[in-house]
Amino acid sequence: WDYTKYDVSGRVAVTGWFGTGTLYSRAQIQAMVDAGAMYENRAGTGVGYDNLSWPQGSTNYYRINYYDDYNFHGFPEGYEYQSFKESDSLSKHTTNLLTATLGYSFDSSKARWAVYYYDDEGRVIQVNRNNNLTTTSKDITNNEFDFNSQLTWTRRQHTGPGGQAVTIE
Repeated sequence: WDYTKYDVSGRVAVTGWFGTGTLYSRAQIQAMVDAGAMYENRAGTGVGYDNLSWPQGSTNYYRINYYDDYNFHGFPEGYEYQSFKESDSLSKHTTNLLTATLGYSFDSSKARWAVYYYDDEGRVIQVNRNNNLTTTSKDITNNEFDFNSQLTWTRRQHTGPGGQAVTIE
């Protein structure tokens, strides 16, 4: 069974799949869902949520989303904001914004982070993420916008597995 867990604000917090080798009917699954919490709360352990809604204890994730700030359990080392121009303006007002995602391969063996940074207008000015080659290499994309929120400049720095960086502007 695929599942989606929500946070208290109704935003998608966790998606994944549930499988135990036991066949459950739809009515049995519904009873398990009804017996648990209706939403996830942030927590300082595990994947950063309390895991009280159904299915409890599942480790088969597709994606975990983090909102509102960067103070969540498991924040990846080396993914902090990196100033890229004198005029860049990192916002501290990230309430209700998606700040990070942790995506997994189908078998949940490889985790890929993406951390989103915003300006005061709520526009994404930087994304730090694992690249497609390895989970230890990182790509950084920087964006600038004009007063009409039109993208005027973007730069992507791609770092390969050997540490060599390629910049595209």
